[in-house]
Amino acid sequence: KEASAALKYVLALGTQLGVCGRGRLAREGINCTLSGSAESVRAFCQGLRDWKPDLFNNTDFKFTDGLPNSKKFKALTIRKTEELVAYGLAGERAPMLATSAAKHVEATEYHELLKRPDAVVIDVRNAYESAIGHFQPPKGGATLIDPKMRNSREFPKWLNDESTKAAIKGKKVLMYCTGGIRCERATALLDEIQKAEPSFKVEDITMVRGGIERYMRTFPEGGFWKGKNYLFDRRFEQVPEAKSQAALAADIESWCCLCSQPWAEYRGQFKCAGSLPPPTGKCAVPVIVCKACQPAAAANPSALRCPLCQEGYIAPQSLPEMVVHPEKKKRLIGGQAKTVAPAKGAKRERPLSAPASRLFVGGMPYVTDATSVRATLAAAAAAGGACG
Repeated sequence: KEASAALKYVLALGTQLGVCGRGRLAREGINCTLSGSAESVRAFCQGLRDWKPDLFNNTDFKFTDGLPNSKKFKALTIRKTEELVAYGLAGERAPMLATSAAKHVEATEYHELLKRPDAVVIDVRNAYESAIGHFQPPKGGATLIDPKMRNSREFPKWLNDESTKAAIKGKKVLMYCTGGIRCERATALLDEIQKAEPSFKVEDITMVRGGIERYMRTFPEGGFWKGKNYLFDRRFEQVPEAKSQAALAADIESWCCLCSQPWAEYRGQFKCAGSLPPPTGKCAVPVIVCKACQPAAAANPSALRCPLCQEGYIAPQSLPEMVVHPEKKKRLIGGQAKTVAPAKGAKRERPLSAPASRLFVGGMPYVTDATSVRATLAAAAAAGGACG
């Protein structure tokens, strides 16, 4: 009810002020990217503060003025979801942001931390975002670690992998993302994992306040940032304002998935056609296609492969065992923590279980044999589909 009321208020406020954009709203909060006039967007933010001062007075709103009309949103769409960042860890399994020991630092301090040899830097964005731009710590400084994520659901599994834990154990862990929301969840998740495992500890967990966007504004010539910042809106990407075109060209590490020439723009909405193990099926992440190869890509989209599929990379599959603290069963209402009981008839969350060792196959003929069943399943797997 609380989330539904919040969604209704936010949509009404945005409509009243003529603000457009898109976002996600969950029990843990709201995350939006909006466009409108300078006055209307700021009035929207003030409206949130007037409505819920305890929640929004300390919110770090980020503004970009002077956006051309061609890059603005055309409508306001906010979806109600189980999670702000889709980890597959909703409800009582969700990492708790309020009790996390992770800390925020300003861009200037984060810049200095990148120089430390006892630190590791984790990009908690998707791999296709990291491909066109990422932090590049100085020589002798922090170690950059790429989780190779196709989507956010892979991050908890990667973080739970023993090789990941070995790489970050005892280290100062620095995380970053576009604007900060994914870091909030990622750092809280790491904090809960180390609290649940006495043998696994990191020195501390830090994120840059305001994300890459704030760092670029603080260091307009780039600082330790290399390349472009991928954006999920009509701007497509962001670059350091004072960095020269020659320096930006020298930063390019990504390439066209067809001809392999250096390229750092996602245009044309081309997707990877690679196959992944069930239940994912098709990869479908954005791929880079240069301008010259776009006609060929449109004519034969099944030939497109992202760098991870070209490499044959498969993400870890085991989710972490999340500790269900009593606080996770409570919701803050009117300044008091009240236990929220499941509604009558509501679907209860099931604990995670190991993958099943049996397979149900329906729609079979009355008479068949094992050889025919194996052949049918093999053909379906090769085609990337399902039978039933």
